[in-house]
Amino acid sequence: MRYVLFATAGHVDHGKTSLIKSLTGTDTDRLPEEKKRGLSIDIGFAYLDFPRIGVRLELIDVPGHERYIKNAVAGLSSVEGLLLVVDAGEGVMPQTVEHVKVAVALGVRRGVAVLTKIDRVDEELLEIAREELREFLRKEDLDFPIVPVSVKEGEGLDELKGRLEEVLMGVDEAKVERPLRVFVDSSFVVRGYGTVLRGSCVEGRVREGDRVVVEPLGVWARVRKLQNHGVFVKEAVAGERVALNLPEVEASAVERGFWVLEPDSYERSSVLLIGSDGHLRPGKLYTFFMGMREVRGRLG
Repeated sequence: MRYVLFATAGHVDHGKTSLIKSLTGTDTDRLPEEKKRGLSIDIGFAYLDFPRIGVRLELIDVPGHERYIKNAVAGLSSVEGLLLVVDAGEGVMPQTVEHVKVAVALGVRRGVAVLTKIDRVDEELLEIAREELREFLRKEDLDFPIVPVSVKEGEGLDELKGRLEEVLMGVDEAKVERPLRVFVDSSFVVRGYGTVLRGSCVEGRVREGDRVVVEPLGVWARVRKLQNHGVFVKEAVAGERVALNLPEVEASAVERGFWVLEPDSYERSSVLLIGSDGHLRPGKLYTFFMGMREVRGRLG
């Protein structure tokens, strides 16, 4: 089984979470406030298996509201592709644009675009929405297939799965052979096990008994147990969601954006190589996003 990470992208209330629930059966809105408000606030997780090609698609559902763009950046930071969701009645909106530009800046080039809520529009409006979306993707130099879907009616879901399968067939396995790198998005304590760090395995592989280092803490630990979506596994590889049981690590010392790495495989650096179309000025304060970590700093 190969594993590939995709994230949703799109404006608030365009149907990202509902679409994932229809595809996977998982409601990614897990926080009480999200349930109460009907609004995604933090990143959520689900998966969809494609047994014919031996791929599990790991889906990260990112919030669409502009106030939670930092959480969206965190979700988009580790993915291979996008499930771009656009309401057929509203078309491309500000957070559609922002999510896509963030993803493109992070090197994401593959994905599938979905026009949702097509049961609420007529054929003429649907064609207008399709053309607008096609033109937007063209300007961003993205070649995504566009699939009209109605979650309410169940229309288009099979076609969407087919398009996703086609895209997934083009993803290679090269990242599995690289040194381990896991982006941590949460840490907690489980009775009888101790500290658990949960995140996305972006590169490499990790097995029970492996020695790892948690950065930037610089703490070494041995992996006691591994889980994927609540199921104990012996190994996790690039593209997979993973929970690592690390009893030697203090859970309260770990923050979102920390990394679990293969020891001696990465070096710390005070030099960043940045590609920018803007003008960066020495001495000015900037916000840097590295994986799921947000850091404020001045350019030297």
